Amino acid sequence: MTNSLKQHLFWTLMVLAVNVGLVSGQAETEWSIGEPIVTYFGTGYALTNERAQRMEEGGWNLAWVNSLAQLNVAYLHGLRGMWYGPLDDSTVTAIRSHPALYSYFIRDEPPESMFPEMASTVSRLRTLDPEHLGYINLYPNYAYPSYSSYSQYLNEYISTVQPAILSYDHYQFTKTGDTPDWFKNLAIVSHTAKEAGLPFMVTVQSSSWDSDPNIRVPNGNELRYLYNTSLAYGAQGISDFVYYKYDGFEGGMANPDGTMTALYDAAKTINPEFVAIAQEVQSMHHIGTYHLGDLPPGYGTTDGSSPLRLPGNSPFTISGITTTNYVAYQPVRGAVLGLYGPGDLLAAATCTLVVNLDYSNPLETRVTGPGDLSIFDPVTGMWIAQGHSWADVSLLPGGSVLVGLTTSVLVPEPATISLLALGGVALIRRKKSS
Repeated sequence: MTNSLKQHLFWTLMVLAVNVGLVSGQAETEWSIGEPIVTYFGTGYALTNERAQRMEEGGWNLAWVNSLAQLNVAYLHGLRGMWYGPLDDSTVTAIRSHPALYSYFIRDEPPESMFPEMASTVSRLRTLDPEHLGYINLYPNYAYPSYSSYSQYLNEYISTVQPAILSYDHYQFTKTGDTPDWFKNLAIVSHTAKEAGLPFMVTVQSSSWDSDPNIRVPNGNELRYLYNTSLAYGAQGISDFVYYKYDGFEGGMANPDGTMTALYDAAKTINPEFVAIAQEVQSMHHIGTYHLGDLPPGYGTTDGSSPLRLPGNSPFTISGITTTNYVAYQPVRGAVLGLYGPGDLLAAATCTLVVNLDYSNPLETRVTGPGDLSIFDPVTGMWIAQGHSWADVSLLPGGSVLVGLTTSVLVPEPATISLLALGGVALIRRKKSS
């Protein structure tokens, strides 16, 4: 028997054990985000082994499922499951211990009139299964229903529904240009989520659709820009709209004949890098996000809920970006810096995510910080010390780089130190016994 066949048999037996109740995973703790989310939005795309294999290879880690068989497929491929089947008590009770289950899809874009109903569903699911997320996706700032402001819409949703995460969609790429509110929407949601103590995620554009003939299909550089700008504003999750090319859609990641698109090939690199960077900053405080170059629409407040220029006293800055004036429906020029640290003070920032806003051309720049800097490699998960207070970097179109103070990012955590000590003791014992 080959190793791959043995492995497949092992995991199959594990899934069977879960299904017949031999392995218990009864929910005992509250949901937390865990690994940053890379998913897609859409029902009706049955998760087969072949499709799950493609998602696993492409770096998606949350697949939509509506049957026990599909949960099993997700588990076999190391994917988490977003359940979009029935949400009655008996169904939830039956599937809540499945090791692949991550979340329950409740609703897309609820109007405010549905908030009480959503609150009831979220509360019931939390009582039945506190370990898994009840997921709702909200309107963007250009389409919310009837509140006087988008902030009011978000705050009313949070106070009524008591969600565990904020999620919304925003589609900015059109055939006549880039719509102007992408960064305003990011700023409001980032600020509101921070105030509420919630993580947030963004459903981004990966296709076009017939119902809006002005929408265009983004290319790989544009997808990278959407991921990285979301990340710079503190997002811990991304959802692609859409993954599978349904009737009336173009683009996406998978064609109806089973072949993959050019956007899938680009996402295979972008997805794991998003997860690696988001995970690296997950335990840090997101201090704020600041623009060099253009200042996109929405500027006007000082509470962090609108796009802001990089202040002169920022401990991190970059070279070669001149101040410019935003031109409506043209791409926003320049760069953004997402600042992170042990607290919310700008002066105490220890890390920055620098994003190239030009999704057509690369950017070469120098990042300068308040001490010796290191660069994070999202492929290896390692920090590379530069030995001085600057780092010369080359960013892909729409690309990013995570730079931190060496004294902050290369100091092992206490648990890591303990493990290293234990490893050293074990090594000494092995040498003595040999």
